Amino acid sequence: MARPVWHATDQSGEGAGAEGTDGSDRLRGCCEALASRKGIDVVVMRVAELSSVTDHFVIASGHSRTQVQALADAVRERLLAEDRPALRCEGYAEARWICIDYGEFVVHVFLDEVRRYFDLERLWGDAPRDRFPPRSSAEPA
Repeated sequence: MARPVWHATDQSGEGAGAEGTDGSDRLRGCCEALASRKGIDVVVMRVAELSSVTDHFVIASGHSRTQVQALADAVRERLLAEDRPALRCEGYAEARWICIDYGEFVVHVFLDEVRRYFDLERLWGDAPRDRFPPRSSAEPA
């Protein structure tokens, strides 16, 4: 079984995904926060080889604007509790596409139909990706 993309090496060449390192812990914490608020189709994409801006995208969606805000709040609260405030957050008031920048990763929380329209997974189709939580080998892809 392949290791999730958040176990990959970061742009500095250090093991951002090595067990117990801050980068992978924050990324996993972000995904857990999204899952705790019923985030839909949480995906982590490794874009480090394709972008100089960040190492990973975390993408999730919600059924309503209220849920989209709750997902963003969960991520921000979780990482703030770990003394990791967001560098920037955009789109919160409209709650159609909330983008939260943490430097080494950027979180994109979409309203369902907005995610389908922009389709970042297709746009960044060359990036390795994993779902969170990972699917078991018995689950269909």
